[in-house]
Amino acid sequence: MSETETLRIAGMTCALCSLEIERKLLRLAGIERASVSYASERASIGFRPEIVSRERIQKEIQKLGFEAEDEDSPVSGPSPAERQLAKLRASLFVALVLSSPLFFMMLLTGFKGCHAAFDPATVTAWGKLSVHLSYTFLFLHDWRFQLLLVTPVQFIVGRGFYRNAFRALRSGVANMDILVVLGTTAAYAYSLYAALEGSWSVYNHPNLYFEAGSTVITLILLGKYLEALAKRRTRAELDSLADLAPPKARLIVGGEEREVSLSELGVGDILLVHPGEGIPVDGLVIEGSSTVDESMLSGESRPAEKSPGSRAVAGSVNLYGSLRLKAEKVGEDTRLAGIVRIVREAQATKADAQGLVDRICGVFVPAVIAIAMATFLAWFFLAYKGSSLLLDKALVKAISVLVVSCPCALGLATPAALVVGMGAAARRGILFKDGRAMERLAAVDLAAFDKTGTLTEGRPSLSSILLFGSFQENEALRIAAAAERRSEQPYGRAISDAGIASLALLPEATSLSSVPGKGVAAEVEGRNVLAGSPAFLEERGVELSEAKLTIDELRRNGRSVVALAVEGELEAIFSLDDKIRPSAAGAVASLSSLDLEVRLLTGDDAGVARRVADEAGIGSALAALSPEGKAEEIGRLKDDGWNVAMIGDGINDAPALAAAWVGIAMGEGTDIAIETGDVIVLGRDLTAIPNALLIARKTMGRIKANLFWAFGYNAVCISIAAAGYLSPELAALAMAASSITVLIGSLSLKRWIPGAR
Repeated sequence: MSETETLRIAGMTCALCSLEIERKLLRLAGIERASVSYASERASIGFRPEIVSRERIQKEIQKLGFEAEDEDSPVSGPSPAERQLAKLRASLFVALVLSSPLFFMMLLTGFKGCHAAFDPATVTAWGKLSVHLSYTFLFLHDWRFQLLLVTPVQFIVGRGFYRNAFRALRSGVANMDILVVLGTTAAYAYSLYAALEGSWSVYNHPNLYFEAGSTVITLILLGKYLEALAKRRTRAELDSLADLAPPKARLIVGGEEREVSLSELGVGDILLVHPGEGIPVDGLVIEGSSTVDESMLSGESRPAEKSPGSRAVAGSVNLYGSLRLKAEKVGEDTRLAGIVRIVREAQATKADAQGLVDRICGVFVPAVIAIAMATFLAWFFLAYKGSSLLLDKALVKAISVLVVSCPCALGLATPAALVVGMGAAARRGILFKDGRAMERLAAVDLAAFDKTGTLTEGRPSLSSILLFGSFQENEALRIAAAAERRSEQPYGRAISDAGIASLALLPEATSLSSVPGKGVAAEVEGRNVLAGSPAFLEERGVELSEAKLTIDELRRNGRSVVALAVEGELEAIFSLDDKIRPSAAGAVASLSSLDLEVRLLTGDDAGVARRVADEAGIGSALAALSPEGKAEEIGRLKDDGWNVAMIGDGINDAPALAAAWVGIAMGEGTDIAIETGDVIVLGRDLTAIPNALLIARKTMGRIKANLFWAFGYNAVCISIAAAGYLSPELAALAMAASSITVLIGSLSLKRWIPGAR
């Protein structure tokens, strides 16, 4: 059986590193899928544990030179990402100290053009100053001094570039480090050769480019450092979610209160939560009343009222009164832990658009090397006619092409936006299971709603019992409640709850079988019982002609109907009512304003469907659909060219959620619906659905803008460098700026406000 592992990975220097890890893992026996995100620095790996172990997977990644740790493993001291950031900071400091004198010398050399051969008519005050400074700092032009400064930058500070380039070549992957190594090594080697073999004086070597290589390495490290800081911000949403649970809890043992860590808690423990404290577990309120802020989990601003019998979730904040809770789920089983787990796995996945980018990145470096070689040959042989005196000029232009070319911006364009967009959505109660779900939701043009538990509250109440046999009202309720006691259907639960509330004791049902969306068959006190839709009973041979008029009248009035038969004879009709959610009409109106077609698909009868559709503002409603019928209708709509989003919450919605272009599950629904859905809405407010569409569209818009910038940057800058208008130093600066621009653009998604277009 396949399992999924999420790993933290540190040490990736560009998007091609993530491809390198993926290719290495996919060569391992037992690895079914591998998705590595450069932006979130996480990997989601599907594997068969009987073939390959978690330890083997981590070792294979570490062999490539990266750090890999379990996502859920406790972090003692700095995390791998923080350690890498510290190393980068130290390398950058050393590079800045050693490169600054050479950079200053380069500026002095450039500014000598402020005057012309000391002609009194053209000389300027700045010209005199630059000449004075040049003589004052003449030692900076000594090639021996330059070599002393540059060599540590090239081979000690820059050793990571060499190591990564060698590792990439060994793995058969060409990455950005190869371009940096080729460019800076060429500048260093040529300058050293010219210094040793030339006939120039110690202080007059016009063809030396020591400062170019060291400046390029320093600027690239600066760009990587700023990029790492920005990437850390992209993970802030997830980190803040994981930090919602308080570190300690107040455990009640023998009437005494003591403070313990969350790892010491177990199911059934009694906890005390004071006002202003975070709730540490998912639990049942057994004493006290208060209001609880659940906005960090559900996105709903209105605090939830809690009293005995209510349920509270880990990560929410108790606002006013003290509460005693009985722990039902602790640690990794809490709802909060599940949310964090889903978001972590989602941020390690890729959207379909990333596939094209990965293929481009895979051939990017060889293409750039070819362009650089062509640039050198064209300038040296065509422009400079093969003059050895101008060899260095052609070489510098080729080096600029190598340095300015950066696949990082391309590699970051999609995952950076997805990481930030998913994190912003998660903070507002919207969970995307993977990047493909967000990409697909952005393209949706038809929304199909389930009725019960989705458009309606999902808590129908029993309004009346109509008798057709020998049973009295209490007896009919007692038998029906016993049969429906374990039902997952909202109407069955309503009958069961009514029976439990009004009757002292219910009999046990045996031989229970349930048909999703239809009803249940059971044996109660030795009698065969059927409870469900009238159609379900008719399929089992129960005669309903006597009750047809009553059933039709109830349905015309918008009531739902559950019929009860005992030993094949109709005994009672239960009339139920389910109120529409207050946010339903607003959500439907918002979806319509976003140019979506909205439809209702329900297993209820036409009368109930029409009433709910009218109240919600939905024009088209299909009724009396089985779970398979809903899925078939979704398939028909897809065949007609619609990109369908199915919104549901129950077991009977699972086939339709799976069949849809994208399935949206209400977080209060059944586990199977949540498991099947691609997007999960945690709160009770249906306006989260148009908000999910808005953040998906906004994120995909940012991805398109990022890709446009990244492709445009490379096309323009490589052309300018090949034409000879870009020095290696400016090329390094432009390369760093490209990735930072993409990250800053993606970070703008953090400012997204629900409801804002």
